[in-house]
Amino acid sequence: MLFSEPTISGLEALQRSGLALELSGALVCRIGGTGCPSADCFCGCPAPFDPCFYWSYFNWNGHAWDFAAVGAGERQLHDGDVDGWRWSQGQPPDASAFTQLAVQRALAWLHTQQQADGSFPGFGVGATADAVIALAAANEKAADWRVGQGPSALAYLATQAGTFASSAAATGKLILAVAAADANPTDFGGLNLLTRLATFADAGGRFGASNWDQAYAILALRASQAPIPHDAAGHLLAAQTTAGGWGFMPGDTADVDSTALVMQALVAAGEPLASPAMTQAVAFLHTQQNQDGGFPYQSPFPTSVSSTALALQGLLAVSDNPLAAGWTISNTTPFQALLAQQSAAGGFVGFSGPNDLFSTVSALPALVGKPLPLRGRQVALDHALTWLHSQQQADGSFGAPGQSADAVFAAVSGGQDPATWTQGGPSLLAYLASQAMTYTLSSTAAAGKLTLAALASRPDRAPNDFGGVNVGARVLDAFDPGSGQIGSSLFDHGFGLLAMSAQYAPGRWLSRAWLRQQQLANGGWELGSGWGADTNTTAVALQALLAAGEPADAASVQHGLTFLRQQQNPDGGFPYQKPCGYPACDATDVNSTAYVVQALVAAGHDPDGWAWSQHITATNQITLTLHTPLDALLARQSQDGGFAGFSGANDLYATVQAVPAVALRAQPLASRATWYYPGIRR
Repeated sequence: MLFSEPTISGLEALQRSGLALELSGALVCRIGGTGCPSADCFCGCPAPFDPCFYWSYFNWNGHAWDFAAVGAGERQLHDGDVDGWRWSQGQPPDASAFTQLAVQRALAWLHTQQQADGSFPGFGVGATADAVIALAAANEKAADWRVGQGPSALAYLATQAGTFASSAAATGKLILAVAAADANPTDFGGLNLLTRLATFADAGGRFGASNWDQAYAILALRASQAPIPHDAAGHLLAAQTTAGGWGFMPGDTADVDSTALVMQALVAAGEPLASPAMTQAVAFLHTQQNQDGGFPYQSPFPTSVSSTALALQGLLAVSDNPLAAGWTISNTTPFQALLAQQSAAGGFVGFSGPNDLFSTVSALPALVGKPLPLRGRQVALDHALTWLHSQQQADGSFGAPGQSADAVFAAVSGGQDPATWTQGGPSLLAYLASQAMTYTLSSTAAAGKLTLAALASRPDRAPNDFGGVNVGARVLDAFDPGSGQIGSSLFDHGFGLLAMSAQYAPGRWLSRAWLRQQQLANGGWELGSGWGADTNTTAVALQALLAAGEPADAASVQHGLTFLRQQQNPDGGFPYQKPCGYPACDATDVNSTAYVVQALVAAGHDPDGWAWSQHITATNQITLTLHTPLDALLARQSQDGGFAGFSGANDLYATVQAVPAVALRAQPLASRATWYYPGIRR
């Protein structure tokens, strides 16, 4: 932050940051949507004050965070001082906060470089493709990056796709950018980029002439979840030099950039991390590291930002920790060597000077610890829906009415019509209609879920005659007008309130109040009395409250989000419950993470943003990589398209739950004023 005064207060610095703030006098209640409303600044500290979350204020002493001795309004900041804020129980910000600061500075500088047509200057269209990859790594949306009202960076790439995709390397890079930016590589700029990539391949799985052609092609196929030719990796393995690395062309002297790129490609193709080829590649990188901790293009040249960044990505791809002592030279890790190359303006040093576009877009993925390829939501959705559809049974179902209703949510979230989902017999909707009578009588949660599915699949129709049953009325029948409770359990109430809200039923206000009363002191909700709060029930409760009109800044919502934040694992995902009483229940699972993502979306939070990012902190693990809830979900998708769960790598229940979350869709998926409609009641 730049300021012209000799000093400014810590509070003034926070106010000039551009973040949305809510204050109560000099107390900081909410920053960037996280925290409490100013009218209830300590909503995160309900009696008996355990837990007690608030915005705590820290100062950096050059080595660690110190709890501020004076308030932000009293502290005077000089040039070079660093303050930190954290929504916590008094814990200081992670040391990784400096990574975030470096990333934000780089992004701010990168914004100044974008051109009116959406592109980034430098070395042609490839500069914009690299920039889009960098933006995706930093959890930015390339489709939103534009100058004024002009085209976005992604839109610019679409206009250039036909001419740029003129080699395997260029096409592969473009596919990596498109997939990472949550677009569809099979339909981009009027092209199927995978079809274009295939034109550069021979019958033996060789793409183009260079190692870069081959590496980018393999990475692109993995990013697209497309099959990789059986011999594709073999061509790269055969080109490894006796020094252990790779050059640009087979037979060239090995260099750091080519070696690191090929390492990422081989891992993407399934090469074991500890194979002889990977071991030799890591050994080669050791021979290239400079005394300042960084890497040159090729020894004995000076350290290069782009080479250091690629080396970091290559090491991360093979799970070799670049922060470990073995990579520390002169008390400097490669990561620290990279950070040292950032200028005051935010860019990184390169051929064009202290702020070089190529260096900056190269540095960003390494700063957040992400090797290629980056996973994208659209590719994940398309493949999940394809796999899911293949699991449909001849009677139109997905094994049971509940999972079949979840399949409706998945299809609708992915932009497909569940009425067209069939295996040659009844459609998915026809099956559910045939089960409406018995399923809605099984529980209020079932009636609520089927009401939501009926509305999601046909938002233009009232659910007063679905399979001859007024499914919406079944929910209203379970509503107690005295207390506001719906059904007998929290899931009954949650799905019932969601269904009532989707129908704009008048009793939802009373039911909202009842649900608030069930919130536990730690901010969560429990499925049954004495079971303890869990993420799934809490996520359903939050969606229900918000759907029924609870403000996102209400203390109940903020307290619930605080509970979820406590439950988040270092890999970015969520367990069912922690602490818990049975093995592995505190490990990240797809269903729990998906439920929480939907709750975050309902509350207006970005599940792929900084506020919900985590860094692993265990000393025996790589602490560099940034993890978000969406990262955790996408990392658990198999190449077949399904998501991991109890039954294995492709679990039906996990997949139907994951798809709406990946699509960033919260319940209810559709709403319609239907409560007053007459209908068939059976």
